[in-house]
Amino acid sequence: MKRKVVLVGAGGAGRELAYSLVKNQEWEAIGYVDDTIPAGTMVNGLPVFGGIDWLQNYQGNVAVCIVNNPHIKEKIIDRISNNIYISFPVIKHYDVSMSDTVSLGEGTIIAHLNTQITVNVSVARHVWINTRFDLGHDSYVGEFTTVFTNVTVGGDVRIGSHCVLGSGSIIKPGTTIGNNVYIGGGAVVVKDVPDNVVVAGNPAKYLKDNPSGGL
Repeated sequence: MKRKVVLVGAGGAGRELAYSLVKNQEWEAIGYVDDTIPAGTMVNGLPVFGGIDWLQNYQGNVAVCIVNNPHIKEKIIDRISNNIYISFPVIKHYDVSMSDTVSLGEGTIIAHLNTQITVNVSVARHVWINTRFDLGHDSYVGEFTTVFTNVTVGGDVRIGSHCVLGSGSIIKPGTTIGNNVYIGGGAVVVKDVPDNVVVAGNPAKYLKDNPSGGL
């Protein structure tokens, strides 16, 4: 029997996860909560139960589908966590290739197909991973980080917390990415990146500061 999960956010990421779970043998999305959509609205065949406060009396599993700003995501999770009867399970697409030496933190979601995570990798809590992600050996991904589509990360890479890895970005093996770093789409990161910056280009270069609350 499939386990049921409520999705927080009926934007693009939430709707795509709901679609992905249709063929998942472990999880079933039963509806959304979203502060911007009226309760009772149907979104792609699933109901919006109400705003996030609807979860105050909910007991069960929740998947937070907020991806663009990791700091907003953290605030929402803190808000939801006031209800001790809510769980943030690890949810992964059924065709993910991953060794048994990989650790995935609470609330981490591997939303779609074509992801490969090799060996001795640690992914912290509440990380969102989209489709076509390759993560090399002995790497670490910090909490509340978002990984968009078609990202390649080499071995021995350390990625800090609250980062965003834009679509098509590549990170060279052995690189360290600081906390609260935004890596632009298509960037090729060939050297360490400090905290609180935006980098872009090939090779990736400093573009501007990234405020502590995110872009």
